[in-house]
Amino acid sequence: MTKTMYSMKSIHFQYQDYTATVYYDASSQMWHGRINNIRDVVSFEGNTQAQAEKEFRKSVEGYLAFCHALGRSPNLPT
Repeated sequence: MTKTMYSMKSIHFQYQDYTATVYYDASSQMWHGRINNIRDVVSFEGNTQAQAEKEFRKSVEGYLAFCHALGRSPNLPT
C-alpha cells in the first residue's frame, strides 16, 4: 500500500484591516485562503501566490461592498 503525503505551505496576506491565512495545496496546485478573525466566511483561491493575493484583495473589497449593499456593518477583525 502506498501512502501519499502532501505538504501544505502557509503564508499570510494583509489588506486594509483584514488578514488572511493562505495555504498551498500541492495536490491541486492551488493557493486557498480565508479572511481571519471575522464571523463571516470569506474565502478565495488562485493558481499562483500572486493571483491568490489579488483574489484576497478583491474578496475584501467584495465583502465590504456586499455589507454596504445590505445596509450592515462589516465584521471587523478581532
